[in-house]
Amino acid sequence: MFFRKRFRSLFRPRKTPVRNNKASERAKVQQRDGGGRFVARPKHAFVDESGDLGASGKSDRYFVIGSAVTANPKSLQKIVSKYPKNTKRSNVSADELKFSTSAAAIKGPAIIEIINNGTKTFAVITDKKSADKSVSRSGKKLYSESVEELLILISKNVKGDVHVILDENTALTEGETRAIFGKIKKKDGKKMIYAGTLNSQHEKAIQAADLIVGGIGHDLNATSHADFGWYKKRMRGLKTKKR
Repeated sequence: MFFRKRFRSLFRPRKTPVRNNKASERAKVQQRDGGGRFVARPKHAFVDESGDLGASGKSDRYFVIGSAVTANPKSLQKIVSKYPKNTKRSNVSADELKFSTSAAAIKGPAIIEIINNGTKTFAVITDKKSADKSVSRSGKKLYSESVEELLILISKNVKGDVHVILDENTALTEGETRAIFGKIKKKDGKKMIYAGTLNSQHEKAIQAADLIVGGIGHDLNATSHADFGWYKKRMRGLKTKKR
């Protein structure tokens, strides 16, 4: 019996090894070092905000600044490119995918696809009614402190170097922004690298951040209770800090 089994095994056709598609796809986009080992790709954090900085009765109650963090910005750009622009408002000159100018049938699926793509999402939420008066009355202070809290939140939850890109409409000067990054580095020594600002019309990954942050801001500032929480519930893994 032993020899019969062994004899059969000699003539049994060998199984074709299954190609590791995941590894091969990774090899296409990720660099290797001199020893052939994969080199960790830096993360990119695209930052945008939702809500205004005002303190009047007509202002939004909540101000949100958030980020979409990914090691593969091209994947975000590819997702954003799939969806039509300005599906909610007509005669909009800016050719970009924005939460405020997109119909629910567009922004809902786009947000879900961004999340399912492995994008990490973060948001700092400020309730201007309960915030310190010195913060709620000063738009610049509210913005700068929110950015600082956001960077700390990202730093605690993302490994490796993080290159941070802000929308060019940021309320901070380059010097003010670099000062915040300096403070973060002193606190935890992590490499939070200021990579500058970009025009959201030309950078689709910032448009992805706009969709994420816009959805959170919409949920918080929505006038209709039927809308409240719809987007946030679909943002699996969203990490927030409330102020």
